[in-house]
Parts: sequence; structure tokens; C-alpha cells
Amino acid sequence: MPSSLNELTLPKPKWRRVLRSKWFYLACLLILVGGFYYFKQANSASVETRYVLAPASTGTVINIISGTGQVSASNQININPEASGDILELNIISGQKVKAGDIIARLDDSDAQAQVRKAKNSLDSAQASLSVKLAGPSAEEITVSQKSVDSAKLSYENAQKNLEYTKISLADNLSKAQLQVDNAQLSLDKAQRDYNDSLSSSGISASSNDQSFSKAYSDAQTAISSAMITLRNILVTADNILEKNNYNTSSHTYRVYLGVRNSQTLNDADNNYDAARSSYMKLEFDYSLAGSTWTNANIEEMLTKAEATANIMQSLANSLSNVLINSITSSSFSQATLDSYKQSASAQESSGISLVSSLQTAARAIASAKLNSSASDISLSSSVDKASSALESAKNSLISAQNSFKQVEVDNQKSLDSANNDLASRKNAYESAQAQFDLKIAKPRAVDLTSYYLQIASAEVTYQEALDVLAETSVKAPIDGIIAQVNKKAGDSVRNTEAGDTLATIITEDKVATMSLNEVDAAKVKVGQKATLTFSALEDLSISGTVVEIDSIGTVTQGVVTYDVKIILDVQDERIKPQMTVSADIIVDQSVNVLTVPNAAVKTDSNGDTYVEILEFEGVPDNAGVLSDTGPSPAYVSIGLSDDSNTEIVSGLEEGQYVVVRTVAGAVSSSANTTKSATSLLGGSTGAGRGAGMMGGGSPPGM
Repeated sequence: MPSSLNELTLPKPKWRRVLRSKWFYLACLLILVGGFYYFKQANSASVETRYVLAPASTGTVINIISGTGQVSASNQININPEASGDILELNIISGQKVKAGDIIARLDDSDAQAQVRKAKNSLDSAQASLSVKLAGPSAEEITVSQKSVDSAKLSYENAQKNLEYTKISLADNLSKAQLQVDNAQLSLDKAQRDYNDSLSSSGISASSNDQSFSKAYSDAQTAISSAMITLRNILVTADNILEKNNYNTSSHTYRVYLGVRNSQTLNDADNNYDAARSSYMKLEFDYSLAGSTWTNANIEEMLTKAEATANIMQSLANSLSNVLINSITSSSFSQATLDSYKQSASAQESSGISLVSSLQTAARAIASAKLNSSASDISLSSSVDKASSALESAKNSLISAQNSFKQVEVDNQKSLDSANNDLASRKNAYESAQAQFDLKIAKPRAVDLTSYYLQIASAEVTYQEALDVLAETSVKAPIDGIIAQVNKKAGDSVRNTEAGDTLATIITEDKVATMSLNEVDAAKVKVGQKATLTFSALEDLSISGTVVEIDSIGTVTQGVVTYDVKIILDVQDERIKPQMTVSADIIVDQSVNVLTVPNAAVKTDSNGDTYVEILEFEGVPDNAGVLSDTGPSPAYVSIGLSDDSNTEIVSGLEEGQYVVVRTVAGAVSSSANTTKSATSLLGGSTGAGRGAGMMGGGSPPGM
């Protein structure tokens, strides 16, 4: 044992031995090196952002309402006007046949006109405000460009004034021509009365038993019956050659070669055909009314009408020959076919000449018989001759005035077309000058233009709505059918569809699909909207239809309100049977050939303004997204209609620009430059500190 305290040695702690160990220092060194390496690697990792893009492109945005129902075979449709007001004109009676689109009534449109003008002024004001905003400071070129715009605008306005003046002048010409026709008609009526008075004074009786008198009327009746056949033959021949398909339903391929050398001959032939067919239809109707009971008065009246129709038909035959003379042949229209039609037209022209001659002969025979029956009174007979001559002269004068009226119509149309073409040319020049001017001025930021675009879009909607209301003052037949009942008269007030004020009812034998819609969907449906219909029993059949009636009073079933909607089938397919189940997609709103982007690209900031994110990119973007050093920039836009996939862009974006649909962010090694893990897949723009969650509000990226 130690002899003293100084000699006592205490044992050293183990941790002191560890601190003095060389292994301890080696371990510390390794820890420092490893930590430094780890820190460097952690800080070398970056976040790679990829942008999934889609181009702004032209497309169609459609909103539809779907429903199911059943088919019915015979229906009575209520005609409920879309607008309310006093009835100024009512153009239908019970039992009258109408065609879809016929205007059956006109409502007082003074208020609607005022609203259109007010909406147009608001639209012009909004557009003017935008123009002022866009007109920033610029160099002398802007002044020169502005002068070009002003000059083009002045030319355009002068063209507008010229068009209005032309319309007034043409209307005056037409009015004068109509006055000549009216005067000629009055002269004819007077000549007819004078002629009838002369016959009465000369003792000529319609019931005379004179053999020559009876024979003249009998021959005239035979001539009229023969004329009906000849007139129809001329009309049918023209119908076949001009491919009108009123009497010949076969389809030709040569109409494009008719009248090529002088297109006016084809226009004249079409016009003469319409006039001839209208005159013949009236003559045929009067002929059928006569039936088997013919009086001398009927024969004279029908003889006059037949002669007038024959003259018109003669003009048709002549114009038909002119068309064929100015026609050319082709592989599908041989010379033999053309020659055959020329022979037919020539034959019908000859038939028309012979027909006019035979009718005139019959008329002269009657006049002669009347004169012969009163031969005892030479002076009165002379009076009858004079009256007959005056009557014939009056007839010719009326025909001449009518022909002059038609020529004025043709000349007027040419002048109007010329003025319209000049206006269109001036308008194009004005718009081109305006476009050049717009290119010269500085483009403001998109955010500065948002409110202006929104004002214009709102004004355009209001203006279009005003135009729609104005159009609704003309009540049109929704379908072909027969007017069953007229509930109003001119001067009455009528309320719109929602009030359930029925103007008239129409009966149709066409098949109609009836379905029930809930009150939310029914409020979006309007008469005249198109629909696509499919049938459970006919899987391969899909046809179009048109909404013709919407119940104004709903049906409540177990607390649910529904409204019946009737849709007429545009195609009456015989496979469709009554009571068949039908499904319909009704197009309640659509925008055609408009600029669209995917719905996911449209965002809203905290102020409620709408914008998209644009990324400058060349080439075709990858579906997995593209990389960008700069990132997207916001562009404020005005939007229109939206459907399940796309949104209409009214302004603020150009076709072909790429917008960000979604952003994909992931951690990437800087040394390997490869993605190690995907950390988010978001529908909005959330990459690299650019404002996550923008669909819920906040500031747009980069702001």
C-alpha cells in the first residue's frame, strides 16, 4: 500500500481515454465529411416543373338538355308567341294550311325597336371606349394610318348612304311601275264594263238559243279544256329541264351547265317559271271550281284567264329556249340531250303560240256570235265592236304593264346587287385600314383590357337579346299543318309563352316526340331549338327535330314539377311507331366557330376576373408536359359559353396560343437531371412558387 496520500493514484475515467484515442478523431472526421456531402447533395436537388399545354383553337361549344319520352302520331300544337304585345297583323284563319316558318302574326314592335337601338348604342359606346383605350401614343405613322382609316370609313359610309338612296330610288321605280299596272287594270275593268254594257244594250243574251252563239261558247269551252292540257305540258317540260321537281322528281346533274353563256337567261327562266306556275295553279283551281256546270259567263271569264296564262306560259317557253341556247355540254350533259331539250322547248313554244291563237280565235268567235245575234241593230253592233276592241287593247296594255313591272324588278335587283357589292368592298377596305391602324398602336396589358372586353361582351349579349326580342314580334308557324282554331284577332293583346296565352292551334299528322323536363331544364328550352332524337327500338336511327311547344303550366307529381315539351321530327321515318320510347338531346345554346380552350385552363383571381396562363412554345407539346425556364404568363380574357369540356374565349386570346391546362412538379437530381419522384399532379397552376390553388382565388401568377 502507499505510505502517504501523495503516493495515492486514482483510476482515470474511461471517457478521457476515449477522447485521447486516435480512433475517436478518425470517427469525428468521417462524420464531418459525410455530413458535408449529405448537405451538399440535399441542396443540389431542385424542383422540376412541367406544363401540360393545349392550343387555343376554333371549335363549337354546345349546351344540351336531355330527356326521354314517347312518340305520338297526330298532334295539336299550341302556337304561343315568344313576346307580348298588341297584335298588328293576323294572317291566318281557321282551316288555313300553313308552312313551317310562315309569319302568321305581327306584334307591335315599337318597344322592341327602341330596345334594339338602346342596346346598339350601348354596344357602340363600349366599343368606342375600348378604341380609346387602345389608342395610345405613337409616332407619325399613326397619323397617316388614322387618315387612311378615316378615308376608308368615309368611303364606307358613302357606300351606305348610296345603298339607302338606291333602295329609295328603286322603291320609287317599282312604285311607278306598280301604278302603271294598277292604272292598266282599272282601264281593263272599265273596258270590261263598257263591253258588258254594250252587249246588254244590243240585246245580246247569255241564254240565247242561237245555234252559232251556242257553238261559239261550246268551242270556247273545248278550247279551254285543250288549253289546260297544253299549258300543263309546257309547265312540266320546263319543270323537267330546269329541275324544279314540282312535277318531275328525278334528279339531274346538268343544271350547272344551263345558261352558262348568259346567266341572266337562267334567272329569267326561273322567274318566268315561278310566274307561269303560279298563274297555272290559279287557273287550274278556277277550272276545277267550274266542274261540270259551265255558264256562258264562266266560259268567257275562263277564256280570259286562260289567254293571260297562255301569254305568261309563252314567255316561259321563250325564256326556256334562250336558256338552252346559252347552255354548254359536258360529260354528264351530252349534245344529244341538249338538242333533245331544245326540240322539246321549241315544240312547246310552238304549242304556246298555237294555244294563244286558238284562245284568241275562240274569244273572237264569241264576240262575233254576240255581234251576229244583234245584227238588226247596226249601230249597237258597231258599239260592241268598239267596246270589244277597247277591251282587247286594255288587256294588251295590262300585259305590257305587267311585263314592264317584271323588268323593273329585274333591273332593280341588279342595281341593288351592285350597291351591296360596292358596300361590301368599301367595308372590307375600311376593316383592313382599321386592322393596319391597330397593328401600329401599342398593345396594352391584358389586365387593363379585361373590364373593356367584359363591357363589350355584356353589351353584345344585351344587343343580341334585344334583336331576339324584336324577331319574336313576328310570330311564325312552328310546323307544317292546318290552323285548327284562331283565338285572337288583330288589335288584341297577347302574352308570351310563359304566360300561356295561346294565339292559335295547329294540327299536324307528322310524328311528334313528347317528353317531360324538370322545371330547371324546361326554363332553358325555347320553341325553335334543334334536337337530336334516338329510339330504343331503332338503335341505328338518329334524326333531328325541332321544339314546337312547351307547356306553360307544369304538372306536379309527388312534389316534383315537370313540363311537357313537344319536338316534331324533321324526318318522318316509317319505322318510327306511335308510343315508341324516344330520347332527345335539345341544343339550348351553342357557339359555332369560336375560339375555345379546355375548361381546366380557365382560372379566376381574387377580384373575380378571368384569366388563362400562356406559355410561349414552338413545336408540338408532349402530353406529359414541357419544360420552361421562364414559366407561363397570365392573360386576362372574356369568356362566353361553356360545356362539359371547353370554354368559349370572346377576347384576350388568339388562335394557336398555348395555354396551361395543368402543372406537374417533381424533385430532380441536378447531376443526373432526371426525375426522382412525382410529388404533385394538380389541376391549377401550382409550380415553382407561382401561386398554388388559383382556382379558389388569390393573385394570378407573376403578379
